Amino acid sequence: MSSRLSHISNVALRRIRVLCVSIEASGDRLLALVIQALKKAHQGEIELMGVGGPLSQAEGLDSLIDPKKLAAHGLIEALHVLPQTIRAYMSLRQMARNIDLCLFVDAPEINMRLLAYIKTHKSIDIRQTKVLYIAPPQVWAWRSYRAKNLALADQLFCLFNFEAKWFQQHHINAHLIGHPLALTQVSVSSLDHNKSLESEEDQKRKQKPLVIALFPGSRQSSVKLCLELAILSLAKFALALKQALIIQVAVTPWVKERLYSKLIAKAQRRLIKEGWVRSTQQVVTLEQTLETEVLEHRSNPESCITLKPIKQSVYHSQLSSFQAHPALNNAIFSVCYAGTATLESALSGVIPLSLAPLSKVSAWLAKRLIRVEHCTLPNLCLNERAFPELHLEQCTPESILITLVQMYENLDTYQAQFERLRIVLKPWAEKELMNSLKYHLNSTTNLTIT
Repeated sequence: MSSRLSHISNVALRRIRVLCVSIEASGDRLLALVIQALKKAHQGEIELMGVGGPLSQAEGLDSLIDPKKLAAHGLIEALHVLPQTIRAYMSLRQMARNIDLCLFVDAPEINMRLLAYIKTHKSIDIRQTKVLYIAPPQVWAWRSYRAKNLALADQLFCLFNFEAKWFQQHHINAHLIGHPLALTQVSVSSLDHNKSLESEEDQKRKQKPLVIALFPGSRQSSVKLCLELAILSLAKFALALKQALIIQVAVTPWVKERLYSKLIAKAQRRLIKEGWVRSTQQVVTLEQTLETEVLEHRSNPESCITLKPIKQSVYHSQLSSFQAHPALNNAIFSVCYAGTATLESALSGVIPLSLAPLSKVSAWLAKRLIRVEHCTLPNLCLNERAFPELHLEQCTPESILITLVQMYENLDTYQAQFERLRIVLKPWAEKELMNSLKYHLNSTTNLTIT
């Protein structure tokens, strides 16, 4: 027993080299949390290298490239980052030859290839490198044959119960670690807001603008697909209701501000052709470089939309500091590009409408590859269409308008779904993660001694 304890103590004092790879905003937050757990699990020196965003870099990761240059969504949409992806992969493959531990987060284009390279290498020292995959690719939704590749990993850490069960049923070493957003402190719940709406007459409702959160995604490709479409649809919604809307656009530092400005201006030009005009109302924005814009309809001045970009400083990586995105404040519902924002919205008590527009080629491929009925995370967690979602050819202003009206007329019907989601979703379990990290570090044979 004493020799075993001595071995564990020696491992804890050794220097370890860790290869980390994450290329998206949500993945960066996960990677930062895993690095925090690793630091608590290993008291020796840790050298972190690879690819990661600002949160991971704040935890000490030396990133060889800005991950924003690699992030893209869709099969065809990802082609423009292919050269950078290939160069990054080749550099990471070189790094993987002298590594003790790998922490991969999603990013299948790079990470699954690195996993195969490491675990099938002719050198036994490289093959013995521990590879832990956090938030593994959605092989349960499409291209399930990739599960054979994922089975090479020493362990998968899943965020959701349904995906952990899927991997376990396929005899893959997967552990449910939970989701950080399940710990999000709710800032504004639509439950109280909806009650106030229900207690007033329709005429009194219209005296106060309705607030809608708009999350066009955290990648340039998703913002291009979603932002203009959502603005045009919400303008139709304001006109149909003869209502003033405040559209709080969630602006992420992972996308260049000039793209938001360009797409908002493009949407404005289309709206002006449809009878909208810029309001004479002056809106002062002292803290933002992106201006707030107000448009009114010529023939129906009651219809007004205020486009209010809302920035959030980079998410703090401490669990105790997780807050709902400020774009959700006072919102009755949100319009989100399919992704983590739908989950954040639902957990904050704001009804999410999920949009998944794709290019024609990507949509054609998706129809033939995707094998799940739902594309939004809350619906996948609950295994039913609990919240509205539109994808592929359904993503038109007309279809979105119909769905928005239905949501508005049934605001009070979603409260039970919010509660069910909070029950089903397991919160992030740092202690469990630390124990797993300790186990894998103690069982490795190629740790570097300081």
